[in-house]
Amino acid sequence: MSDSIGPDIEDRLASVESAIAALAARVDEIGFAGPRADSSTSSRAASGATDATPRGAGNPTPPPARASRAPRAPPWLTTRSAEWWLGRIGILFLCLALILLYDYAVDRNWITPLVRVITGIGVGAGLLYAGSRMSRPRSDTPTPNDIGLRELLLGGGLAAWYITAYAAAARYNLITIPTARLLYVALSILAAWIGLVEKRSIFGLVAIVAGFAAPFLLSAGPESILAFAPYVAALTALGTLLYLMRGWQSVLWTTFLLSWAVVVIAANNATGRRSVSLTLLLVAMAAAFVRVPSLRRRLLETGSSRYTPATPSRFGDWLLRVTNRIASVAGEKLPQPDSPALWIIALASPLFMVWAASNVWPEVTSIAWGGVLFVAGLAAFRMSGGSDRGDAELQHVQVTAASLWTLFGLLWAADGVGRALGTSADSIVLAVASLHAVAVLELGLLRSYRAPRKLAYFTAALCLFAVLSEEASGFRPLPPWQTVAELIAIAVAAVVWKRLRSNSASRVAAILSGLGAYIALLMIVDRVLGAIWTPLVTAVYAIAGAALLVASKRVVDRSVLRKLGGLTMLLVVFRLFVIDLAGVETIWRVLLFMLCGLLFLYTSQRLQAERGPPPPSTT
Repeated sequence: MSDSIGPDIEDRLASVESAIAALAARVDEIGFAGPRADSSTSSRAASGATDATPRGAGNPTPPPARASRAPRAPPWLTTRSAEWWLGRIGILFLCLALILLYDYAVDRNWITPLVRVITGIGVGAGLLYAGSRMSRPRSDTPTPNDIGLRELLLGGGLAAWYITAYAAAARYNLITIPTARLLYVALSILAAWIGLVEKRSIFGLVAIVAGFAAPFLLSAGPESILAFAPYVAALTALGTLLYLMRGWQSVLWTTFLLSWAVVVIAANNATGRRSVSLTLLLVAMAAAFVRVPSLRRRLLETGSSRYTPATPSRFGDWLLRVTNRIASVAGEKLPQPDSPALWIIALASPLFMVWAASNVWPEVTSIAWGGVLFVAGLAAFRMSGGSDRGDAELQHVQVTAASLWTLFGLLWAADGVGRALGTSADSIVLAVASLHAVAVLELGLLRSYRAPRKLAYFTAALCLFAVLSEEASGFRPLPPWQTVAELIAIAVAAVVWKRLRSNSASRVAAILSGLGAYIALLMIVDRVLGAIWTPLVTAVYAIAGAALLVASKRVVDRSVLRKLGGLTMLLVVFRLFVIDLAGVETIWRVLLFMLCGLLFLYTSQRLQAERGPPPPSTT
């Protein structure tokens, strides 16, 4: 009998084990990671459950699965493997040991400065050799944020050589400062080559940051500016080349910021012959940064294996997210990861160039620098007409550059004209900015793109705000040309109101523009005519209010004009009884009240006539 029972139990055990395996697989699929019992314990428990189950009852019903919890992002520490920690701790301990050994040997004069430099060279070479012998990551396109032991060793070797070159020149005087700078350029080229081979942007960042730190770490005084220009040009070319080949946003932006920072700092010390070399550097940098973002797209379109698409990076995602938040205020959205560079770097570089060049050549008038920017804007406008129609964003950038550069060029030149005339340039700047805004709105090519159009609206709003601020400040009297400039700004604000009033999405902006222009006009009338005779202000206000009420029957914004005209009439009544009644003689009060009364009656008659006769009574 025992022989017949044995096979039956074995079959049941096999079926139970398969059921448990299926349940375990299902639990793994839903993310349940609870502790599992030992296989022998599970088998015994399943055997007991099988024996307790009566025959013919079929497979036992599995226990209900625990409710799955919402997945949480694991802590940063727990996501690192043991070899990750061992590798980094080992590098740290090795560096500490070398530092302690070096300090111990120096304190006892065991090694001379030459031996120390040779030791640094040997340590760097050893780290580079060890890093080159390490196996590469399996993926051909590793993520930029994943740094393994191979990258640590290579980076440590480069750092050792950078430090050794600095110590040999600045601490031990074994080599000259120009030689040390040349070594820094060579090490930056080596780091860039390693970055290209390893496809790691971190080496490109090391090359650019360490290279641009050399002018501050290895300073040789103002006399070194002659060699400074080729040095910065080489590093800028290196950074832009890395971006063209790999599309690393972090490398391009680091090169852009550091190059302009060191050049602007050096511009204050450039004199004589050094000014020429620095000016040529400024022109070359501006041309490079304007061209590189768009050239990168053209090179990718060729399909060459030298120019690879950029891998996603945290910096690129963060930069695109931030710029899109800023652009959303104007209703824009940057479509591609390299769009921030295409917009910001290309548009800002000529402005930085002119600003730095004006510091290099302070004796040159602002009119000349404004002319340079204006010519650059005209060139961008000409290029936008013949550019490739396939890249709509590139043409949008070119049109925006034409609008922006011509605006700053005119403002720069206006400041120079004011200085040449010996007067304040505020009125000239106000008039020029207002006329530029209306010119952009009237030119078909510029007006058809959103960014130049928004720039024109923003410029007109700033000019109107300047007029309101000037009139509200109470400074009297103002020169006649200031009043003319303010009237030009008010006229431009009226043009903006006329263009925006038919668009329901821009109704609020249209109302604010028209209301601000009207208030500014009333303030100018009060300032100009009030200095002549106070009742003239009230009379002009009455005429303006009547004109608004009559015009409200023929325009789209009739309710706004009607309310504005009614408020103006209330202001007229207030001035009649509070200011004019006690401020003028009786005969003039009679004439003023008579004029206002006739004007009120005429306005009422016109409003009733345009409304039409009342419908006939049906009773």
